[in-house]
Parts: sequence; C-alpha cells; structure tokens
Amino acid sequence: MLESRFFPDRGSDEKTWSYLEVGLVRGASQLVECRSATPLRIINPKMHAPSCHVLVTNYGGGMVEGDCVYLKVVCQDGASLHVGSVGNLQVYGNGVKGCSHNLEGFVGNRALCVIHADPVVLHSGSIFRQKQIWNVRPCGSLLIAEWVVAGRLEIGERFDFVKYVSDVTVLIDDRPLIVDRFEFQPQLFDYHDPAFFGGLACLLNIYFVGSEWIALENLLSEAIDHRQKVDSETLAAICETRDHDGCILRALSPNRRSLDWVTDTIYEFLSQEKYLGFNPLERKY
Repeated sequence: MLESRFFPDRGSDEKTWSYLEVGLVRGASQLVECRSATPLRIINPKMHAPSCHVLVTNYGGGMVEGDCVYLKVVCQDGASLHVGSVGNLQVYGNGVKGCSHNLEGFVGNRALCVIHADPVVLHSGSIFRQKQIWNVRPCGSLLIAEWVVAGRLEIGERFDFVKYVSDVTVLIDDRPLIVDRFEFQPQLFDYHDPAFFGGLACLLNIYFVGSEWIALENLLSEAIDHRQKVDSETLAAICETRDHDGCILRALSPNRRSLDWVTDTIYEFLSQEKYLGFNPLERKY
C-alpha cells in the first residue's frame, strides 16, 4: 500500500484509516491522494496559494458513542499543508465506550505541516480520547494545536463529562522529542486544582517542532507578557524541549474567545509567503 513508505506495516490491522497525502505539483502543494472513512469527511477547498488547505469534519457534526476516527497524514518533502476544521467538534454524551480520534503523521524534509482545528467541546456524559504520533524529518516543521472546552459553557455546563484523554508523541527521525500525555476525570479530580484546570474551562496546547518557529515563538512570548498585564484570568507559558528542537505553549482561559489572541498571532505569522501564504481564519470567517 502507498502509506507503507511512511508508516510501519501493521499486518492484519482491520481499522479503516482515512488518508491524505500532499506533495509538490508544478511548484504548488496539492493533494496527491485522499480518502475518507466514516465518520470523517475531508474537504479540499480550491486555493490561490502555494500551500494546500484541508478541512476535516464529521458526518452529523459531532461524535457519538462508538465513533472512532483513524487518520494518516503525509506531507512530502518540500510541501506545505494546513489542516483545519469547519467548526468545533461536539462530543456528545457517550458514557460507555466513548469515542476517539487517532492520527499518525509524517513530515518530510523542508516540509511545513500545520494541524490547527477548532476546539473539542465535551458535552455532559462524554468520554473522548485523542492520540497523535508524528515522525518528522530533521529539516521538517510541524505545528499541532490541541484544545478542549470543558462543556457547553454558554448554557452553564462545566466539567460534566466523564473522561478526557490526550496523548501526543513527536519523533524526529524515530527519536522521541515530545511525549505529552494528559488524562482528566472530573469525578476523581477537582478542576479547581492548579495542577489541572485551575478553575478555568478552556485548555490549549500547541506543539512546535523545527527551527522555523523561533520567530513565532518570540512573537508569542511578547504576546503572553502583554496579555498577563491586561487579563489576570488567562494563563499562558512557553517551554522549550531539552535539546531546543521544539517547544510547547500551554494556555488556560475561561472560554475559547479569551484565547483568540493566540490563534490570531499564529495565523498572521503563517500568512507570510514563506509559510502558508494565506490566512485560514480570513478565508473561514
């Protein structure tokens, strides 16, 4: 199979994987293979930019009991890709087996891959697990944003979900760089505890891999310093990996809108021609 060039042989793996692969075609990044498996749908809007733009969504607009997404993403050498979403991922009450989102990715040399979907909203009684594992070539660049909202805050629903699990692993040439795992069950732990949510309801983690992100990291550090002076409720910090091949931004806020300044800074930076060459937020809204 095509993906055997990038992913290990799984033998008798019966899971049905969605798959998207981006390569350079006549100097522009384009989908060279794409297939969707229920419940995932992959959309590729026409772009007037050198990078490839992909949106993912779920049939029915959310995930229910037993839904499992399996997605493989390949960004070939020299290609650039942005994967976003058409809206928040609503995870409905599913308190038996739950549902999950699983992603395996490969980023080639001189490739740029940005995974920045809208937040996961955990409805009352929901169980949700998301797992990502990426292998990045030494000259590749990867940005992953994972954020979660602890309920439908606008109707007063907060931390009524059953369980949330996040597992992110990033390898550089098969060498572990980032291994970040988080699990929270509101019935077992107090979300007011500073070790968890500190009483706040929106958690955003952004993972940067590669030297291309140094300038963006500096911009975000300045934005964090400014934000802490004007917004005492929002917490944010950046920490670098031990060998300085990447960094992680963590932010906590009362709601999604309180973190717009983070995404605005990122997408304004990515709109430069040497990165994506367009601003996905402007196209979306």
